[in-house]
Amino acid sequence: MESAAVHEYVSWTEERLATSRLPGVLVRLNLPHGGHLPHHLAGRVATHQVGLWTSSIHRPRGRFRYANQRDYHEMKQATFVPAEIDWVAEVEESGPLKPAIFCDFENDYIHETTGIDPHHCTEQLMACENGDVSQQALRLLADELRAPGFSHAVKVDSLCRLILVELARQLDSAGPDAGGGGKGKLAAWQLRRIRDLVETIEGRPLTVCRLAEECGISAPHLRRLFRATMGTSVSTYVEGIRLERAKAMLADRTLPLKGIAHRLGFANASAFSAAFRREAGTSPNKYRQQIIA
Repeated sequence: MESAAVHEYVSWTEERLATSRLPGVLVRLNLPHGGHLPHHLAGRVATHQVGLWTSSIHRPRGRFRYANQRDYHEMKQATFVPAEIDWVAEVEESGPLKPAIFCDFENDYIHETTGIDPHHCTEQLMACENGDVSQQALRLLADELRAPGFSHAVKVDSLCRLILVELARQLDSAGPDAGGGGKGKLAAWQLRRIRDLVETIEGRPLTVCRLAEECGISAPHLRRLFRATMGTSVSTYVEGIRLERAKAMLADRTLPLKGIAHRLGFANASAFSAAFRREAGTSPNKYRQQIIA
């Protein structure tokens, strides 16, 4: 039980830092000491940390929660840790790990740059997640740290500002009542629930009816609200994420196609191959050969 668990703080091995001219911003590529994490973790950081594990395969799996919350959340490849908020985590799978890229923002820098005071939006900060734009910027930062090029500082500063803009937009759109959807749109918690299910469910197909049930609305209503909120259909969104999961799994040569098909909810390897070819324009085997090469 959690009450009996001894939580440890993470010890990191610093790989390298990026050169930045922005005050109140730090970019670092780090690896947990020894390439593993302990099973029980606790933490509290002084800056707002936007992060991404550089490998979708070699990253920790488990769950976490903030100290004032009862419910746990699944660990993901992308991370956001608010400043000055205690958290605990239970790690189920932890290694060997690849490095994580972090972009740290100080409270004052966020306030001065965006006009948003993080001190006044604790609940909104705990609900923040890294979107596609932030994740791509973090990947570019990781590449730049590994191989600094011409105008290194300019590129680092530009990517940091982009990540900060995405974070500020989340806080601005959440408003004083974070979690409530606008008229005719899904609420923030409903979008997070959909994304969590699509990214973590394994061994069975994920239907629109199941997603609608999790959101507390009917399937037709979900289809309408999802398109109004995201600008695309539920099925297109689900297939897009499932394709990215498939690509990540194909990078692991030890996983057979049959096993990947089962984990992604396909009836068999043939159905998976047909769906992958339709979305990616090539077969799973050829894609695997290309990325291994």
